[in-house]
Amino acid sequence: MKRDSSAVWVVSLIVGLSLIVGLSVYLVNRSHTPDEPTVVTTVPAPLPPATGIDGDGLAVAPHEAQPDGLPADPEQLPPDVQAQPDAGSPAIVLPQGEGIGGEVFVKSPAFKGAQRLNAGFRYPSGTLHGAWYIGVNVGTKVFAARNGKIVGTNDGVRNHPAGSAYAVSGSPSNWLLLCAKVPGIGESVLYYQHLSPGLKVKRGQTVKVGQFLAKSGNTGNSTGPHLHLSSSKLPAGWSCNKITRSRAEFLRYDYLRTPNRRVFAPSRFWAVAKPAKAKPVVDASVIAAACRRNARYDGVTTVRRALGIGGGNKCDSYFRHNYAKWQRSLGYRGKAADGIPGYVSLSALSKKAGTFKAVR
Repeated sequence: MKRDSSAVWVVSLIVGLSLIVGLSVYLVNRSHTPDEPTVVTTVPAPLPPATGIDGDGLAVAPHEAQPDGLPADPEQLPPDVQAQPDAGSPAIVLPQGEGIGGEVFVKSPAFKGAQRLNAGFRYPSGTLHGAWYIGVNVGTKVFAARNGKIVGTNDGVRNHPAGSAYAVSGSPSNWLLLCAKVPGIGESVLYYQHLSPGLKVKRGQTVKVGQFLAKSGNTGNSTGPHLHLSSSKLPAGWSCNKITRSRAEFLRYDYLRTPNRRVFAPSRFWAVAKPAKAKPVVDASVIAAACRRNARYDGVTTVRRALGIGGGNKCDSYFRHNYAKWQRSLGYRGKAADGIPGYVSLSALSKKAGTFKAVR
């Protein structure tokens, strides 16, 4: 019996010790539970007006900005930015009605419809942006803004969820560079960035305005889905036909690096030059006949302006007196300086003034 009691006591002691050790291990592990991994939200966080993260911004002194990112004070406009940021094209659309809150929309052959402008020349912080953020959803089709050549591309980067946690400076994105000769500016590139994977064009491909290039996305240094558009002139000696891959990489952010080559607003890249207004025609034989009869002719008003004198369309003595002075300045003498316009003197005046065309 003694031996059995001792055995039971030993077994009980062992079980008790095991329970104590197990409980201690459990409590120690509970007190040292590693931190749970941080869960990054994937809830879409669209960009608010005139904000965002993109590329490598340059810090400048902050100042009050309009919805398009330009200073409200015209005297603070950068030298390479016109007072009308759309350079006369119908790109800027200001919505009408109450409760709009100063939002700005833009139109372009690069996308369909009027789309919200999320950021313009500067961020609200004053950091130089020098581009446009077009607030479009992932998968929105984008098109060639002009006839030109695709001189640079990057493809194959997956879209990431919206949110600042994914906006990492220097992270790869899908992009393309369209190069074209722009009237009044010269050969320039338009930079499309943050595109979805699966570009529809290749480097070196010639495209026509309106051609489907890609779909917008949310790749690279981006806090939310949008299309980045920026533009710059080519450096001296460069041309659209001589853009290597390394040059294309250089051109992506040349609009930030070199202010005198920046094209802002980007709408200047695709703006269609307005046809030159036809000059009024002055018929030499008709105006001469009107002056001999002291009669009226619309060409008289045109010639008056070229002479720098006022009056209507009647060829009166005042008109003839001043026209005679013009004839004498050309070397006419005596009766030749009679104040009656002839084709030779009228042609000379049209060349000097550049405001009308003389015909026989």
